Amino acid sequence: MTRPTTAPCRMGITTATLSELRDDTLTTAEAQSLRAHVPTCAACQARLASFDRVARTLHLQRDLEPDERLWASVQPRIMRQGGAHMPTIRRPVIGGVFAALSVILVVVLFAVVLQQHHSSGPATATQSPTGTTPGPTASPPTKPTPGPTATPITLTGLPTPQQAWGAGAAAATVDINGLTVAGITADGQHILGYQLSTDGKNYDIGWLSVATHDFTTFDQSPVNGQFKRNNPPNCCVTDGRFVVGANSTSQGSSTNAPWYYDTQTGQRHPINSNEFFAFGLHDGVAYHLGPLTGPKTDILYGLNLLSGADTAITGTPSIANIGNFVWPEFAYTTSSDGGNTFIQHIHNLQTNADVALTSLGNVAGAPNGAAPNGDTAFIVPPTSTAVLQEWDQVFTAGTTPRTVATLVGNINMLTGANARVVLVSVTEASCTSAAAACNYSLAWDRTLHQTVLLSPSDNTSVWLAGDYFAVVDHKTNRLTIYDTSRFP
Repeated sequence: MTRPTTAPCRMGITTATLSELRDDTLTTAEAQSLRAHVPTCAACQARLASFDRVARTLHLQRDLEPDERLWASVQPRIMRQGGAHMPTIRRPVIGGVFAALSVILVVVLFAVVLQQHHSSGPATATQSPTGTTPGPTASPPTKPTPGPTATPITLTGLPTPQQAWGAGAAAATVDINGLTVAGITADGQHILGYQLSTDGKNYDIGWLSVATHDFTTFDQSPVNGQFKRNNPPNCCVTDGRFVVGANSTSQGSSTNAPWYYDTQTGQRHPINSNEFFAFGLHDGVAYHLGPLTGPKTDILYGLNLLSGADTAITGTPSIANIGNFVWPEFAYTTSSDGGNTFIQHIHNLQTNADVALTSLGNVAGAPNGAAPNGDTAFIVPPTSTAVLQEWDQVFTAGTTPRTVATLVGNINMLTGANARVVLVSVTEASCTSAAAACNYSLAWDRTLHQTVLLSPSDNTSVWLAGDYFAVVDHKTNRLTIYDTSRFP
C-alpha cells in the first residue's frame, strides 16, 4: 500500500513542533505564532488532523484484561527494550526508572493490542505486490553521538548520505547540463537558475522541473559580449508563487533591471528600480536594502509585489551585509567604523526581535558564519573556524552558544539550517590534484549528531529551502535533492 504524502510546510514547521503544540509544551510566544500560522497552511492542518485520527483510534480500542497470553507476548519485548538506548527528549522526565519502564510497557502493550485487533490467528508474512515474500527489513542507520574534539575531523572517513540516512536518502537526481543553479523551491519540485539561450546572446532565467526536466523561462538577460561570464543575471528568490530576479545591464555597473514573475498567472512584471537585490521573499513581500528609488540606504525595506508598497522595516540597526535567510529570521552584520569592525546580528521579521551577537567579537563583513532556524542560531565563530556552535534561545538575554561539532577545511561557511541539518560549504586547500582550493559540502545532522560528506567531489555547491536541500557536483553537472523529512 502506498502511503499518501503531505506537501511540506512552506515555513518548515516540523511534525515534532506540531506535536508539541498539541501537547501544550511550547512557550506562549511559539504557540501563538503557530496557531496563527496553522489556518493558512494545508500541510500543518493535515498533520494535526492525523494526530486526531490516531487519538480517535486509541479511544475506540477495547480495554484488554492482561491474561497469560498478553504477558507472554509483552515480557520478551520488555527484556529486549531494557538494554536499548533511550534518546534524549525535551520534556521533563517523570518518575525516574519506573516512569521509563511504564513508557516501554505502554508502547509494547499498544503494539500487541493492534496486532491482536487486526489478526485473529498466527501472524503470516505480508505478500508484496508481485506475490513474493519480502525479506527482513534493513536496520536503520545507527545514531552515534560523538562529542566535539579539539582536532578538526578530516574528509576521509566521513559517512556518505547513504551510510547516514539509508539507501533511499536521495529524493531525486537531475542532469543540469548548462544550467547555473541558483537555488531550489521549498517543495523540492523546481531548480532555479539560468542558462545561455540557443543563440548565445542572452541568459534564459527561470526554473527547471525536477519531474519533467522542462525549463520555464521567466526573463532574459543580455550576455554583454566577452564579459558574459563576469556579469551574470541576479537569480533568484522565491516564496513558491513569486520569483524575484534582476538582469545585468553593463559590465562593472551596480545597476540592474529587477523584475518579478508570478507563477500563477505566468506574467513577468518589472520593478521600478535600477539597483534592487532581494535577499528574501515571503508571502509576496520581497525584502531588500532600499528604498526602491533615490539614494540607497542601509535600512531594510519590504516590497509588496501586488500592491507596490515599499515599507521600511524598523528594529534593525544600519545593515552592512545580509546573509542567510530562513523565514522569519535572517543573519546580518553591522559596521561601527565604516568597514573594519563587523558585529553579527540575528533578526526576526515576525516579532521584530533583534540580537547582536557581541560575544563573537569582530566577524567577517559577509555574515556567512551564521544560520538561523527558529530561536536557534548556528555559528562558525571567527576565533575558531573549525567548530560549529549552536546558540539556543538566541533572542533571550544571558544565553550562550555551545560547541556541537568540529569541522574541516581552511574556511567553513554556513549556507543554511532547518530542523534536521546544518549545511556547510568547505574550502579545503590540501587538494592533491592542484594547488587551487577545493570546495566540499557537508551536513551536520542535528538528530544523529554526525557530520556527513554530501559528495566526494571537490567542486560542489549546496542549496537549502524548507525540508529540501540540493547538492550540485559541478564536475559531472548533476544535482541531487534530499528531503530531510524522510530521514530516519
